[in-house]
Amino acid sequence: MSLIELLISMAIGLGVITAAVSFYTNSLRLGGGNLRMGHLSGELRAAMLYMTREIRRAGYSGVEPGSDLNDDGTVDGADLALLQHNPFSDLHDLSTGRYDADEPADSCLLFSYNLDAESEAAASPPLPYIGICEGCTPPAPYHLPPYDTGNMELQGFRLHDGALERRNGGVGGLDCRGVGDQWQDVTSSEIEIDTLRFAIDDQALNVRDPALPCATGLPCLHQRRVTVTLAGALAGDPATRVTLQETLSIRNAKYVPSAP
Repeated sequence: MSLIELLISMAIGLGVITAAVSFYTNSLRLGGGNLRMGHLSGELRAAMLYMTREIRRAGYSGVEPGSDLNDDGTVDGADLALLQHNPFSDLHDLSTGRYDADEPADSCLLFSYNLDAESEAAASPPLPYIGICEGCTPPAPYHLPPYDTGNMELQGFRLHDGALERRNGGVGGLDCRGVGDQWQDVTSSEIEIDTLRFAIDDQALNVRDPALPCATGLPCLHQRRVTVTLAGALAGDPATRVTLQETLSIRNAKYVPSAP
């Protein structure tokens, strides 16, 4: 083999090796990108599923219509009067806000529902309705002061410092800062949440005549839908980003005896 033939063979071999290394490097880069995107997408989808399943429960009281709510042995107008008031939508209704001025508007959603399915029969002694102020003297129904705020099972989600946080209990009331409340991170430190927005669509129906709009003094039924937008990226890798959006219906309509 001549020197020229040897040089040509080496050049061809070097080209083949370079192409193989480049292909292998690109495959590793593409595979790593797919893994990062899969990790981000999976965590955000799990967070979205968790939020939507919880939000759908807003306003659940655990009391069935037709129950003897005041324990007088009959189901009558007095029970209906109690049923018209739901502590999980009267005192802590579905509402939006934000942690502070540094966070986007409507990046926090507060609500409540009967988490442990307690009922008037579970109280000792038996009490007229869920939300009774058990520690108050004299006892008072939930819709009259003094309120038993510890019995309201406060829930919520908010954006705070790049993390999706879940509210679980506390005494802060309808406050997204939640002084004294319990908040926990839902997303890991590997994820940077940059968008969280809750939009509430409230349709009020005239109970007496659905063809007419709600008016002052008339009973109304509020059917709500919530659109949740969630977006985030991997920490240190803003190019790897996922945006999700879902609209859900609140299962428990809010009944208002008379429109304000």
